[in-house]
Amino acid sequence: MKYPSKRKVRFGGRDYRSKLEVTVARELRKLKGKKKLKKIEYEKEKLPFIIEANYLPDFVVTRNDGSTIIIEVKGILDRDTQKKMLAVKRCHPDLEIVFYFWKDNLIRKGGKMRYSDWCEKHGFKYCIGKLDEEWF
Repeated sequence: MKYPSKRKVRFGGRDYRSKLEVTVARELRKLKGKKKLKKIEYEKEKLPFIIEANYLPDFVVTRNDGSTIIIEVKGILDRDTQKKMLAVKRCHPDLEIVFYFWKDNLIRKGGKMRYSDWCEKHGFKYCIGKLDEEWF
């Protein structure tokens, strides 16, 4: 997970993410100096976690053959949406989820990746400005 601030605070030969973390590091070092702690590690472990949530598809379309396709309409493909849709795909790999974008915008200002690039990278079908009739 990236933090919004790229500015780091240096203390004791290490970079911390905030002045508050430096304050805690100082207090912990004092405790360690008094032999009250054995070891201090900063951002040593990554602990995975799952947030349980529900996804409400924009359109669920049943084709003439009985199969379904989910159409997610997006004006903006922000980071939260990207994470959510990847999680939905992991939990429901059998669903056919496609994106409808009005424009093929850049994901981030100054970046190179467009919405279409993100979809291709993650195996989602997409259309821009007009539904792809071949889906149906």
